[in-house]
Amino acid sequence: MRYAIGIDVGGTKIAAGIVALGTGQLLHRREAPTGRDRGGEAVLNSVRRLLSDLARVAGEAGHHIDAVGLGICEIVGLDGQLRSASLIDWRQLDVIATPDGLPPVHLVSDVRAAALAESQLGAARGIREAIYVSVGTGIASVLLIDGRPYAGAHGAALVLASAARVPMGDGSVAYLEDIASGPALARQYGSTNGDSRMVIAAAQDGDHEALCIVRNATSLLGAAIAQLANCLDPAAIVIGGGLGSAPGIFFETLRSRIEEGLWPGAARQIQICPAGLGGDAGVVGAAISAVLRQR
Repeated sequence: MRYAIGIDVGGTKIAAGIVALGTGQLLHRREAPTGRDRGGEAVLNSVRRLLSDLARVAGEAGHHIDAVGLGICEIVGLDGQLRSASLIDWRQLDVIATPDGLPPVHLVSDVRAAALAESQLGAARGIREAIYVSVGTGIASVLLIDGRPYAGAHGAALVLASAARVPMGDGSVAYLEDIASGPALARQYGSTNGDSRMVIAAAQDGDHEALCIVRNATSLLGAAIAQLANCLDPAAIVIGGGLGSAPGIFFETLRSRIEEGLWPGAARQIQICPAGLGGDAGVVGAAISAVLRQR
């Protein structure tokens, strides 16, 4: 059995684990808060601590680590270099170096890592053309062609967050991520911790304010995803991320809004489903991506 370490650095948390490559099973999962307000170097130090811990565990279990993949919520170019610093600025840091004699880190955009895992092991498995959309701290999308994430000419084929420009009452303009991401839902409901679970639970219980927030968010997000599908004509749309793949009112309302925005007849042909691997897709996909890079 071959093993790789996968790490998923999101806007809220860092998840990591050892992936058994033959089965995709995630072993010895670890998690830590991202704390991006601490700065890029502090976040990278948290990643390295998780890596050291997993390297120790792998050694004790007799698992040889063949590759290390790290997914980050930024744009990663075709050359494997960071091209953005929207949430975490690692552009001047040595991200590739690893402790404890592990292989060098392979860097990948987190949404492409998650999409790859879904195409290999999850809801998009066996589907030639699919769209993967991640809805969590951020919002991003990936086109899957023959099981591989399409990166675009510059590695930036993932930016869905700025799809909608919504005029606000004060004359400012809001974007899709400002209204439909997890922290955006929490902020609109008055929660200060950025956790959307309270909003979703309240909406599920019939709370009028929470229901309005969910309906507005899914209306905008559903229209953006439907337009993407109308342009690309996929066989399936897979919704992932901590918020997007959670069962209940958000996903069901979002699916209805996507179907409403599809061209007539397309709603019956395009499968819309939650991610099969849930929140672990990014970790598993980062590991798989690192191994594929070695070939």
